Amino acid sequence: MIRTLARNRVALVGTIAFALLVLACLVVPTVFGHDPYAVDFEQKQEGPSFAHPLGTDFFAISPSASRSAAGRRCSSHSPRPCS
Repeated sequence: MIRTLARNRVALVGTIAFALLVLACLVVPTVFGHDPYAVDFEQKQEGPSFAHPLGTDFFAISPSASRSAAGRRCSSHSPRPCS
């Protein structure tokens, strides 16, 4: 199976991209440790920084934290729907 995957470049790229997404969903919350639903209006619409790799939005929510939390919720076999 690995040989077949190695021969098909599209499948190999897709597998690597999927693995990176799963790894990001697992690593980002542990490295940055932000609550994905916390609101701090003093950090509203900040640019990218180490604390917030994608910056913050209008409601001072970190998109990287909320996206990684959504990825973890959807990848776990949780009864809650992914939305």
